[in-house]
Amino acid sequence: MSPDANRAPDGRSHLYRLVAIGLIAGAFSALLGVGGGVVIVPLLILLLAYDPARATATSLAAIVVTASAAAASHALLDNVRWSEALLIGIPAMIGVTAGVALKNRLSSRALTLGFAAFLVVVAGRIALGGEARGLEDPGAAEFALIALLGITAGVVAGLFGVGGGTVFVPALVFLGLGQLEAEATSLAAIVPVSILGTWRQARAGVVAWRDAAVIGIVSTLSAAPGALVADAAPERALQLGFAGLLVFTAYTLFRRARGPA
Repeated sequence: MSPDANRAPDGRSHLYRLVAIGLIAGAFSALLGVGGGVVIVPLLILLLAYDPARATATSLAAIVVTASAAAASHALLDNVRWSEALLIGIPAMIGVTAGVALKNRLSSRALTLGFAAFLVVVAGRIALGGEARGLEDPGAAEFALIALLGITAGVVAGLFGVGGGTVFVPALVFLGLGQLEAEATSLAAIVPVSILGTWRQARAGVVAWRDAAVIGIVSTLSAAPGALVADAAPERALQLGFAGLLVFTAYTLFRRARGPA
């Protein structure tokens, strides 16, 4: 299938919509610490008539640039914890491979419903929780736990096709990072995972490279403002915003599981 197979008849309108998607994704990614796929995928489907598989693959390719720009913006603000990003992101690459392998061997509908319920519980915990203490001078046991959570996050991402940020951020908060640090660190961890995911999707020939490039490049324009807003926002506002994102993701997964195959 050609990368332009899903183009709208009006090429200019198609480009404008890609620009809009990129601007929204960049700001959303930097503000909440996710790759942006939770908005890129549905917008590609709704605005440009992409099929879900092509939308997911194109989103992953765009996220490589989007997450990199958002992570760089947060790094300039000194919000990224690099040790935790590496220790949760690199193992997640192993987890993604395992999750994709498991996907065809397990009941997709039951797993998706279960994960959606889990996200709602996590959202409630974040919404009701208080200030995080911060992870100070972690030792070997803490680093091992971070790596284990990274593998788990990767498996979840591979199984359900959701961005690692929906798992990375709660995991890092659970380990004691503040919400802002968790979101910034999550973005750095997403980069290697999205690179691996893009490589796997590219082998299947379902990435619309031109559209992914437009979304990714445009997203860099809004990533820095999004990071500045996140850096200035109260911790509680970030917690509630991320909890809302988890509920929205759970709703999307629930509809996917309950809908026709």
